[in-house]
Amino acid sequence: MIPRDQINIAEAKSIAVLYGIDVVTVSAAGGGFSGAGVFRAEDSSGSAFAMRQIPHSDVMSTERYCEMVALLSEMSLRGCGMIPVPLRHQQSSLTILQTFRQPAIVNLDSSQTRIQANDCVWQMEPWMPGEPAQGPPTPGQIKSTLEALLLFHTMAAECTQARSDARSVAPWFHISEGCAPGISRRLSIVSELSDGLLTSFIKSVAAEPDPEFRCCAKRVCAALEFWLPWLRKKLTEVARSSYRLQPVVRDLWRPHVLFTGERVTGIIDLNAMATDHVGLDVTRLFRSWFGADIDRIREALTSFRSQRLLDASEWRLLQAYDAATALLSPVTWLRRRFINAAADCTSRDVLLRLAELTSLAERFEPV
Repeated sequence: MIPRDQINIAEAKSIAVLYGIDVVTVSAAGGGFSGAGVFRAEDSSGSAFAMRQIPHSDVMSTERYCEMVALLSEMSLRGCGMIPVPLRHQQSSLTILQTFRQPAIVNLDSSQTRIQANDCVWQMEPWMPGEPAQGPPTPGQIKSTLEALLLFHTMAAECTQARSDARSVAPWFHISEGCAPGISRRLSIVSELSDGLLTSFIKSVAAEPDPEFRCCAKRVCAALEFWLPWLRKKLTEVARSSYRLQPVVRDLWRPHVLFTGERVTGIIDLNAMATDHVGLDVTRLFRSWFGADIDRIREALTSFRSQRLLDASEWRLLQAYDAATALLSPVTWLRRRFINAAADCTSRDVLLRLAELTSLAERFEPV
């Protein structure tokens, strides 16, 4: 995450000019654990924009990104108004400008929405109104979210099908029947843990110098020791089945759903979009909203099932995705700390997030 005290206001304003926007204020608005930064910019008329600054090492491939922008643009045109579509800048040449004082600012790809400056890539999009739910969402907010996701998934499928009819199928965004990609990835993680990685983590915990990280890691490892055989069986069962697949958000959790009152007015941070089963989105979102409150999760999933008319095989898939979300989410941080030796794993933001994920894993109950 880019520290709030490291905002380069002058650079952000110079980037905004290339999009034809003369911003008067720029302020930090958040970021991600990947190292990305999000800034809120306003112009003289009061229009607000989100400026995303992404480390070059984490930038999405050109082909996938351009496909995503094209899909989001088509969805927005067809009435999916709660998604932010990246803005096009006003420069068409490869190198936008280069002066003695300023390094090259480069038009990154044919989408004309991304600009590289120094070691980061910038993009701009409209600032979506609303705020994430403060605490568990209300029944009205849940209803609005399910309606918004139905619209999002319907538009994503229709637009993807229309684009597929006109050209070859894109590897990341397509409509198909097949094994759920997210299940395959999670089963690979479980196999790695079962085949020695968890034992390695347990040994590393004993030598961990940070007491808070050590405590969380120890509790996560205990939960994994108990649940791993069950989770492996659950994932293996659903990995053999074929499902209806289409583009979904994939990284949908509480900060990414914005409400104005009871109504969803924004679904943001869509760079993880790819083809999978729609159940992946709701299982991840519901766990981030309700944690280990299994009764609320079951109630929300029941509402989702009544809306989507899922068959028994798809219900088992949702159960597997839910379990993997609760039990495997902390593994990312154990891997970064004990394999990649990442020092930032002991920052206050990371420790708070890890504590939340640890509590969820050790209190896990299947839906």
